[in-house]
Amino acid sequence: MGPINLKWACFRCRKSFKKPYFTALEAYVCPDCKQPMTMMGTAFRAPKTEDLEQWKKAEELLKNGFSFYPNAGARPKRLADLPEFLASQRKLSPGQQLLERFSQTSKPTHARDQGRLKVFLMEGRPVMTLLGQRLNGWETLEFMHKGTWVKGVLRAAGVGNKPTEPRFELPNGARVFFTPHMTVRFPKS
Repeated sequence: MGPINLKWACFRCRKSFKKPYFTALEAYVCPDCKQPMTMMGTAFRAPKTEDLEQWKKAEELLKNGFSFYPNAGARPKRLADLPEFLASQRKLSPGQQLLERFSQTSKPTHARDQGRLKVFLMEGRPVMTLLGQRLNGWETLEFMHKGTWVKGVLRAAGVGNKPTEPRFELPNGARVFFTPHMTVRFPKS
């Protein structure tokens, strides 16, 4: 298998060239104007040299973090559509994504004796806690279902080395699988 060829563009000369992916620190330079070229991706189709609007659109897309690869999604056809496209495709940095996720908290519970069941794997087996207390596999709990508290037995045993999904087994034999948004509490005495 040969080297991966990427397309490189010179926006000054409005030309595109295929060059292999490089690992050196120096960049490719345009053979005409001797200015550094910009890596565009593998799916870049260079507009005609005289089509200034399409070259400006490609340059603005690249400045805003959009390179040209197969299956990268639709791109605007005209330069006039670019502001609307950029607003709809707002890219967040990893830090901004994390901050946005933290701001989307789940609804708080109404009492100190109820909360969310936390499930994590320890040595390949699911471990569950509720309000900081580690739970056993056959513990009786109550969970909120359609506005009422339902009593069920918590199950999350494994079959062989494969842990099963946490679920509540109800007295009538029905099973309700655990979801992260489920409000759970210890049964009232």
